[in-house]
Amino acid sequence: MQKLFNFCVRLSAAISLPTILLTLSIPIRPAAAANEFSVCVNELIDRGVPAQQAGVACSDALIPKELSECVSKIREGTPIKPEEALTACYRVRRPVDLANCVVDIHAEVLSASTPQANKSETSAKTNKNETSQVTTPEPPPETEEPGGIEPTESPAKADTEESPSLVALDSCRRSLLPGRHSECVIALAKNVPNTSPVTAMATCLSAEDFPRELFPAFTNN
Repeated sequence: MQKLFNFCVRLSAAISLPTILLTLSIPIRPAAAANEFSVCVNELIDRGVPAQQAGVACSDALIPKELSECVSKIREGTPIKPEEALTACYRVRRPVDLANCVVDIHAEVLSASTPQANKSETSAKTNKNETSQVTTPEPPPETEEPGGIEPTESPAKADTEESPSLVALDSCRRSLLPGRHSECVIALAKNVPNTSPVTAMATCLSAEDFPRELFPAFTNN
């Protein structure tokens, strides 16, 4: 009987020891670190999103940390406003892929084309001013607007610099494969002559649709 008792004690100890060691090896995360909603809200607020809007977006997100990561990447790599980035990231199932797509296009294509565009625009303005000084008479003095209100700059003109980035944001959002879409846009914009970044985005996005040119008998109704 004593031998049987000792055998049972040794057997139970042998079985319970691995279980205890396995339990002790499981890491215990702090409650604050495990709260993805707090991380999401704080990151969005840090990126310029209003607190109320950040709370609503994070509370409804499937994976809150991916939502805030998407907005953070877009804000760090592009001039896109935080509210516009949040709207796009909120509407897709893979927000991190969306952010990578937008940032890659902006870094490889849009940022590289901006200095050349500015240089061409400056040269055109200089030539225009020189021509106007030679051939154009002086215009009549400007009259003040009624009520003493000075004319304001057109909003479309003020947002011209951001429009290519917003086009990239929209095309990446609409693409089913954002990673493939960014590679396509970068390749076309860099290697195809006379292809602007916006044209490359439209071409790559339309290529994801059913190729009607190859199969004209099939149409999407």
